[in-house]
Amino acid sequence: MNRNKALLDALMGTNRNTSKKNKADGEPEFKKDDYCKFFLVGYCPGKTLGREIESMRAEFDPKSVIAPCNKLHSIGVREEFKSHKDYQKYKRRYEDDLLHLIDKGIRECEDKVAREKRRHAEGIAVMIDQDRLCEVCGLKYKLRFADINVRETEGGKYKPDIHPESDIHKGYVKLREKQVEYEKIIKDRPPEEKDDRDDREKDRGGSRTRRGDEDRRSRRRSHDDRRSRDDRSRDNRRSRGDRRSRDDRSRDHGRSRGDRRNGNRDRGRRSPDEDRGRRYRSRSR
Repeated sequence: MNRNKALLDALMGTNRNTSKKNKADGEPEFKKDDYCKFFLVGYCPGKTLGREIESMRAEFDPKSVIAPCNKLHSIGVREEFKSHKDYQKYKRRYEDDLLHLIDKGIRECEDKVAREKRRHAEGIAVMIDQDRLCEVCGLKYKLRFADINVRETEGGKYKPDIHPESDIHKGYVKLREKQVEYEKIIKDRPPEEKDDRDDREKDRGGSRTRRGDEDRRSRRRSHDDRRSRDDRSRDNRRSRGDRRSRDDRSRDHGRSRGDRRNGNRDRGRRSPDEDRGRRYRSRSR
């Protein structure tokens, strides 16, 4: 039962039983996050290629920009999308996003090929006669050894290279073909309507405003943190200065008491000359 429901959802959409009036009053089905926007404009890289890349990814390899697509690819929703009054506006938007993803996927593949070649040139990685590096999909693989009998009769050391028939190679071939196709679609578009441009600028402006607000909040927090640190630093300097002043006053007070005590002791101690002089003056009287 669940499998049949999932199949119907994929083909006709989750609101297939909703009346046309309610569909017209509510949000268009294609705008919901459940549906793949790239499928709506003709090509989803994640449907087959994304899954193939993920299945071949090693445990510690970074994830590809072309991730497996787990959204619904509904033919019924795609037909609704094509009949929507704002079809051209959303079609432009989804095509732009799709080409951006295709460009990133191809650039990722080319960077991988360049990195492997650089490792080979620097002696970090060694490629023997059996190794191959595909510049279409970026995959490094080994040729299969031919059977002994074939080697003896035909002299071939390896079996024929079947990599071009692999799913991942075919997926990247299609990805590169779609890059050319969608570049042409975007290049041949008619001039964009003013309302569409305004909507797109509004969307971009909203995202820029959100990023600007976040930046301002971050700068404000940083400024407040610096001001708090400066205040604490000034308070610490004042407290240290107050302690030093009290210490200095205490030392000065201690010195003055010591000077007075020393003076009293000096007056209490008379030298023998002073005593003899005092006795002589008393006899003279």
